[in-house]
Amino acid sequence: MNNKKLKTRKTSGIGTTAFFLIFSIAICYATLLYLQPKRNSLYTEIPNAVNKIEEKDFGQKQRHKVAFNWDHKSKQNSSLNKPNTATMKKIEKEKTTDSNTQKQLKEAFDLVDTGRPEEAQKILEDILSKNPNNEEALEELGYIYLIDYKDTAQAQDYFEKVLRVNNNNKLVISDLISIYEKRDQLDSGIGFFETLQSSSPDDPTMNLALGELHEANKNQDKAMSHFIDAANKSLQAKDQMIVAQKFSKFGHDDKAVEYYEKTEQMAAESLKKNSNGKPNIQDRSLLSFSLYKQYEIYKNNGNTEKAEKIKEKIQNMSNKNQNQVNLN
Repeated sequence: MNNKKLKTRKTSGIGTTAFFLIFSIAICYATLLYLQPKRNSLYTEIPNAVNKIEEKDFGQKQRHKVAFNWDHKSKQNSSLNKPNTATMKKIEKEKTTDSNTQKQLKEAFDLVDTGRPEEAQKILEDILSKNPNNEEALEELGYIYLIDYKDTAQAQDYFEKVLRVNNNNKLVISDLISIYEKRDQLDSGIGFFETLQSSSPDDPTMNLALGELHEANKNQDKAMSHFIDAANKSLQAKDQMIVAQKFSKFGHDDKAVEYYEKTEQMAAESLKKNSNGKPNIQDRSLLSFSLYKQYEIYKNNGNTEKAEKIKEKIQNMSNKNQNQVNLN
C-alpha cells in the first residue's frame, strides 16, 4: 500500500489557515464571476468548497477515501460531513487517560502509517482487552479492517461499537453509512441509528444520518422529514443549508428558497455575534452560497425583481469583504 496515502489518515487540520484564505479569495472572486454568464465556472465549485472547509476545520481523516472506488455522495457531499456543536447525550464511556495507553495508541498509528497494520492490530486489541470502550482503538481497528484488510463486515462491527461509545463521531457515521450501502444493509443501518436516536432524541446528527440512509433507500419523504427535523433542532446555518440543498435537489424551489433564507439569516446573525476583528470564513461562505443559490433560483424561474435584489446584496457583500481577505 502507498505509504503516502496511509499517512493522510492521521492528518489533523494541517493547512487550514491557508485553505481558508484561498477559499475566502475565491468567494469574493466568484461573486463577481457568477454574475457574468460567460464566466461562472467557479460558482459550480462552491458546494464542494463549503464541504471541504468543514472537513479541514474539523481535522477529519482522509485515508478512508481511498478504501473504495465509490462514486457516492456521502464521501464528498454527505450531510454527515457538516458537524454541529449541539450538546450531545452520549452513552457513558471510559476515557483513556493513562500515559501508557497513549503511547500504545501512538505506536499503533505509526505502524499503520508505515504499512504494518497487523502489528498495529495486536496493540489495539491489547488496549481493548483492558478498556473495551476506548474510542480511538475501536475506530482505528475499524479503519484497518476497512482499508488494509478490505473486510467491510468487521469494519461495520467496529464502527457500530464506536458509535455506541460516541454517537457524534461524524467521520465514522459517514463511512458506516457507505458500508451499509455497499453491503446492501440500509434497513439494518436505519434500525441501528433509530436505536441510537432513542438515547439522543434532540441530537440533529441522528436525524442527518437517518435522512442519508432513507435517501439512499429511495424513500424521499422519510429522508426529507429527518433533514427538516435536523434543521429544526439546530441553530446553525450549516444545517439549514443541508435542507435547502436537499429541497433543491428534489426540485422543490419554494422550500429550497425558504431554507436558503434561513441559512442567510443564521449565518449573518452568527457573523454579528462573533465579530471580533477576525472574519468567520465558514459563516461567510455559507452566507455567500445561500445568496448565490437564491439568485440562481429566482433567475431561473423568471423572477427578475427578486433576482436583482439578491444580486445587489451579493455585490454589496463582496465590496465589504474585499478588505478582509488579506488575513496574513
